[in-house]
Amino acid sequence: MKKFQRAGREAEVSSVTQSSPMRSQSSQNVAPEVGAHTRRHVWHSFPSSQTAFERYGERVLLISDGLSPFGATSSLRKFLRAVVLSTGMTPLLVAPAFAEDTDPSRRARGEKLPDLERVLAVVADNAPEIQRGKAFVNASRATMVGAKLPPIGNPDFQVFGESGNVDGSNVTRDVFIDGTMTVPWEIWGQRSKRIRESEAYTGLAQATLGSQKASALAGAVTTYGNIVVSHARIDVLRDTIQIASDEAEIYQARAEAGDATVRDSRVAMVELARNRVLLAEAQADLRTSLAALTRLTKKSFETHPDVSPEPPWRRPPPPT
Repeated sequence: MKKFQRAGREAEVSSVTQSSPMRSQSSQNVAPEVGAHTRRHVWHSFPSSQTAFERYGERVLLISDGLSPFGATSSLRKFLRAVVLSTGMTPLLVAPAFAEDTDPSRRARGEKLPDLERVLAVVADNAPEIQRGKAFVNASRATMVGAKLPPIGNPDFQVFGESGNVDGSNVTRDVFIDGTMTVPWEIWGQRSKRIRESEAYTGLAQATLGSQKASALAGAVTTYGNIVVSHARIDVLRDTIQIASDEAEIYQARAEAGDATVRDSRVAMVELARNRVLLAEAQADLRTSLAALTRLTKKSFETHPDVSPEPPWRRPPPPT
C-alpha cells in the first residue's frame, strides 16, 4: 500500500511537471537553492533588472527586481501585450525592491540634522512653550472683545416659570411666568476700565510669549552646540580607541615575548577600557541632546552613522 501511494505521488508530480512547461523553464532559470522555495510559485528570473520586449511593433519596458513576482509572471506579460495591441500605448511598470532590508530590529533613523538657522526656525514654530504662549496671547485678545462691548447692546434676560399650586390653596393649577430684562447703565467709565484691564492682560501674555520664545531658542542653541561637541568627541574617541587597541595588542605581544612587563600590558588595557567608557558617555550625551532637540522641534534627527555600536564584550577578538 505504501509503495502504491508513493508511486502515485511520483506520477502526480511528473504529470504536473510535464503539463507545465513554464514551470520547468522557471526551475531552470532559478538557482538550485531558490528552486525549493519557488515550487509553489511560477516566477521567472531575468538575468538583468531591465528587460525590453520588442514585439508587435511596440516597445514595452519592464523594470523588475530579480525574482519579483510583480515583474515576471506570464499573466503580466500577456496583459502588457494586450495593452500594447489594443491601445498602442507603452506601459511602464515599476516593481518595488524586495531585496530591501526589513529587519524589525533595525533602529529607525531620523532625518539629517540641518544647520542652526533651520533648527531655530523649526523651534520657533514647534516648541511646546512657544505654542503655549501663543495660546495665552490668543485667549487674552479674546477678552478684549468682551471688554469693548457697549452695555446697552448687551442686555440681560431672565425668565422664571411655575405651574400649579402657586398660592398654596391646592384649588387651581395656574401657570406663573415672570420675565425680567436688565439693561446695565455703567457710570464713571466702567467700560474703559475693562478695556485697560484687557490690554494689560494681553501685554502680559505677549511678554510671557517673548520670554518663552527666548528661552526655547537659547535652549535650542545650547542643545545644538552639545550635539556638535558630542559628535566631535565620538569621532576623536573612535580614533583614540583604535590607537589604544593597537597599543594594547603590541604590549601584549611584547609581554609574551619577554620584551615588556605584565604591568605595561595591563596599563595599556586599562587605557583602552577608559577610552571605551568615555566613548559610551559621549554617545549617551549625544542621545540626550538629540532627545532635547526632538522635544523642541517635534522632529527626529540623526547626526552620526552609528552612535550605539555593539558592546565591546560582544565583538570578535582582534586578530593576533
